[in-house]
Amino acid sequence: MNIKAKDLKRIARVIGCVVSEKSPDDVLSSVIFGDGQAVAKSETVQVQAKVESLEGDKVCLPFSRIQKVAAACDNDAEITIKSDGEASTGKNKWRLNTLDPEAFAVKSQRLLKPCFRVPADHFCRAVKVVASAADRLTHNAMSGVLFEIRDGVVNLVGSDGKRLYVHSFDVDQAVDDSRVTVPLKALQAVLATGGNEEEAIQVEANSKCVVFETEKYVITASQLATEYPNWQTVVPSSVENQLEFVCVDLKESIKAASVVTSDVSSAVSFEAKGQRLLIRSNSSEYGKSLAECKVIESDGDFKFSANPKFFTDWLSNIDGSEVVKLEVIDDKSAVVMSCEDSKCVVMPVCKD
Repeated sequence: MNIKAKDLKRIARVIGCVVSEKSPDDVLSSVIFGDGQAVAKSETVQVQAKVESLEGDKVCLPFSRIQKVAAACDNDAEITIKSDGEASTGKNKWRLNTLDPEAFAVKSQRLLKPCFRVPADHFCRAVKVVASAADRLTHNAMSGVLFEIRDGVVNLVGSDGKRLYVHSFDVDQAVDDSRVTVPLKALQAVLATGGNEEEAIQVEANSKCVVFETEKYVITASQLATEYPNWQTVVPSSVENQLEFVCVDLKESIKAASVVTSDVSSAVSFEAKGQRLLIRSNSSEYGKSLAECKVIESDGDFKFSANPKFFTDWLSNIDGSEVVKLEVIDDKSAVVMSCEDSKCVVMPVCKD
């Protein structure tokens, strides 16, 4: 069976989000070729890449080595892979160690229920907005992303307990209300597919897993077992003060004020005065900073302090030309940044 080096590199970017070279189980650090696909998996996620030219007897190879084979070839080179572990081009040849393909059980899910179908680029944008807020230090539901479907609206939610990001979009299919929590590793693999604007992504689920399918990939993930907290209770129902900014202006001002922050002094202060937003930072290690952001519209003065990274992570995945609202109740209540389809909720740093 044959595959173009550029296609193997493309597949490796996706599979690389799943396999682990440090796994004690050799199967979880390998990739299997054959039956028109390349398949790799972790304990919770499986990636199937559809490649018609990979028809033939199955062979299970170490992912790290086949990735290096691809990297050693020009994009247009054709790589031949044989069942005995031989990989070759016209001028190069490698003999790789193999595993028994029968030890690699490819999962196939049944009784899946359609959740929604959307353009792949729209879906990947939504995932990018919320994924950075997921808690990478835990193994509970908040280490993943919640997909909540309610009344024809899909909410993607990520949170680490200190910040919460939400991205919402409508679907025009008739779908039932549901909630599934997806491991971050699965969504990283989805993002690695590239989010082609000409493709759609179909999302289906059952009580145990969720499946993301595009024209070239099927990514299957076990649902995280613990229940995701009720995120809506974190979002303030009313606000006292509101300002509007151009996204890129606000992001650059916050980054400028963050220059002197440190692990010890990580917070910056935000102070609204009329048509001005002053952003300050002060640390004994590096000094002081002051940045001013132009306000489009102002409705009230306020002051609070917060970790600037929680805002810039969210703003970095919002279109720079979008208008962003900053809504504040007081210096002790949750602060909300929002645009047309996304929301960022951050708990302030309380200072004595």
